[in-house]
Amino acid sequence: MSEDKGYLPIKIPGGEMGFAAAYSEQKISEYADNPLIEALPPILSAEEAIDRILYYPSYQDIERELSAELRLHCVGRLMRFIEPLEKHLNIEGKISRCIRDGYIARNPLGMEYKIKLKQTKQAIVSGKDITEMQWELRSTASGFAILGISGIGKSTAVERILSLYPQIIVHSEYKGNPLSFYQLPYIKIDCPSDGSRKEIPLHFFQKVDELLGTDYERKSKGESTERMRNRMVQIANLHSLGVLVIDEIQHLGVKGVGFEKVLNFLVTLVNSIGVPVILIGTPKATSILRSAFRQARRGAGIGDVSWNRMEQDDEFDWIIETMWNYQWTKTKTELTNELREALYEESQGIVDIAVKLYMLAQIEVIGKGKEVITPDTFRKVAKKDLQLVQKYIDALKRGNPDEIALLDDIQSIDIKEIIDTKARTQRDREKIRAYKKEIEKKNQKISEDVLVTITTNLINLFIPANVAEKTARQAISELGPDVPVQDLMKRAGELFSGAEPAKKKKSAAKKRSKKEVEEGKLQSLILQATEEKKSTYNKFQENGLIKPPMAEFF
Repeated sequence: MSEDKGYLPIKIPGGEMGFAAAYSEQKISEYADNPLIEALPPILSAEEAIDRILYYPSYQDIERELSAELRLHCVGRLMRFIEPLEKHLNIEGKISRCIRDGYIARNPLGMEYKIKLKQTKQAIVSGKDITEMQWELRSTASGFAILGISGIGKSTAVERILSLYPQIIVHSEYKGNPLSFYQLPYIKIDCPSDGSRKEIPLHFFQKVDELLGTDYERKSKGESTERMRNRMVQIANLHSLGVLVIDEIQHLGVKGVGFEKVLNFLVTLVNSIGVPVILIGTPKATSILRSAFRQARRGAGIGDVSWNRMEQDDEFDWIIETMWNYQWTKTKTELTNELREALYEESQGIVDIAVKLYMLAQIEVIGKGKEVITPDTFRKVAKKDLQLVQKYIDALKRGNPDEIALLDDIQSIDIKEIIDTKARTQRDREKIRAYKKEIEKKNQKISEDVLVTITTNLINLFIPANVAEKTARQAISELGPDVPVQDLMKRAGELFSGAEPAKKKKSAAKKRSKKEVEEGKLQSLILQATEEKKSTYNKFQENGLIKPPMAEFF
């Protein structure tokens, strides 16, 4: 919302936050002395519009040093990235003129406003179809359509521009005179996916109820389509609706019947009631809009907007270069021509998909090795994560307009779910990694303790320290640190004596020389002394291998 007016927030009972009307003097004569127009934010210059529309997410280079799990969440900021294009400025200007033009003939201070309220109330009471009524007053409103392939950024652009206006303006007094009502500068609803005629009024009632805490939806239950439309017109007049935006208008032709009546009703809103209507849709809606709704825009001087995919030109490169600054990988990947070409090839100039591809590429490499983005990274994530839109992208690559026009809408890509899934995987991976490190650390401590024990025992057997440590390490390496000390000592003795492991002694015994047998006997006595906690000297003496010194003397 515009910051220039200094709107004072007011909570609507049961509804959303509104803003107290702040009136500004108008330099254009037809806008003067009209509280609906004077309460709007100022008309923006091109520079001001760019500044208000663009959205660059927060970013600090130091964030690249955060954990992989945290950096995955940082990548999600790119979902709100908006780089204003010429199209944005064009649409901003059209919406600004639409709203103001529609308010010229609906000045609440004039008799015309009261007459229209009276006529719509009579239509509701009498049950007349409002599209067939003859209106006494001339409308100053106009409407236009925005058509372009799915996912091109139409809805995001319009929503961003509408957000520059307060959605609820609370009037209480104008130039010292009481003037109490709620003004709704805009309402945006989606056309139902099944093209139902009743759903547009229902969606409208739901939105107004959400904003103002009213119960229009409840009151409309059980009413015919005609009565619901009449009530919709009354509400639009009562709350001084500035513009009605209907998105996904291509759904209107799904059932193949009835859309003419809906369009005639929208024409009535524009031409008779004076509420501008903006329709947003894909090329599928072209045939629908060639019919009745064109009459609502004839002679308006505003014109429709055709929003096609971007060419691989300086404008596309500018967006990619700006977006590329938001990189949360450990290794900063520089933008090359090869990366630009791969990104354009897989997005086909659809900015929304290009941004999501860049996000997916970062999500793919974070937590893996050096975390470098390559052209193959874009191809990999396009194939893996953009399956829902691949048919559309392939059609764009072939460049057949008839084929493109017949395709269904691009399915939305749930980037948040992909980020959450990757974050969970990364979190689990880090837990496993930490657990492994803990186990390794624990095992290392155990191994070191066992090594000291075995080495000390060997040294006590008069084995040189360096040989004892080497022998102990080899025994632990073969059997592991968690086997009993006796088994490790036994294997260490075998290694020191050059003997084979115990299980092989029997088969090798026949081939041992007398000297080897004697050495084996000595080794066995050494091991027995260790187990019995006796000195080797005493054990040798008990087995007659060492005579007492005095006995030898005598």
